[in-house]
Order: sequence, then structure tokens, then C-alpha cells
Amino acid sequence: INNEIAKAKKLEIEVQLTIEKIDLDFISAIDMTTIFSNLIDNAIEACTEVQEKKYIKISMMQQMNFITVNIRNPYSRFDMTEDKFRSTKEGHFGIGLENVRKALKSYNGTLNIKTNDRIFAVTVIIPIS
Repeated sequence: INNEIAKAKKLEIEVQLTIEKIDLDFISAIDMTTIFSNLIDNAIEACTEVQEKKYIKISMMQQMNFITVNIRNPYSRFDMTEDKFRSTKEGHFGIGLENVRKALKSYNGTLNIKTNDRIFAVTVIIPIS
């Protein structure tokens, strides 16, 4: 996660973090990397294509017995095929979000994506067992 944030800052993308102290030890390191690296990398890629202010807002909090992660960023375009978001990156096949969904499934988690007013909004919800 820190590598992705450093990458964003090098690209002059403002990163706003609101993260509560939460015990994530029940999530394996590989799943943690799959989930956060894919989502933040997608947000970075989207920001590099916009002309307006480039930013990524990341929040993580625990609400009752759920961990909620929100990632928001502007976008200029996206590709959707068969109700699934596909990569617009050259040489990529759009499997990142599917990998995130597979990783979350191990924890009965969900991935929700909404687009509105040129903002790409991702919400991850993971129940705490």
C-alpha cells in the first residue's frame, strides 16, 4: 500500500487518507496485496488520464462487525463489458477487479463500484468473523 501511495505522490496525485486503527491480521498478506494494490493502482491509472485535479481519497473504518474501505478518484473513461469493468490500460486484460473479488470472497467480503459525476467510487466491505 505504501508503495502505491508513493507512486501516486510521484505522479503529483494528492492522496487523502482517513484510516482507523483496525486489526487486519485475519487477512493474508497476499490477499491484502491483491485487494489494495489493484484498487489503488486502478485509481492512480484513472487519475493520470484526467485533466482536472488529480486525487485519491482512501478511508478505512470499522463499523459494528464490518470493515469498510472507500476509494474515490476522478476518471475520464472506463470500459464495461457484460456488466464488468474492463481495463483501459494497454496490454492489460481487466482481471484486477476480478482478482479483488476472488480475494474478498475468502472473507465473505464484497466489492461495490459506482460511477457518478466523473467520480469512480469503490467500496469494500469485509465482515469481521
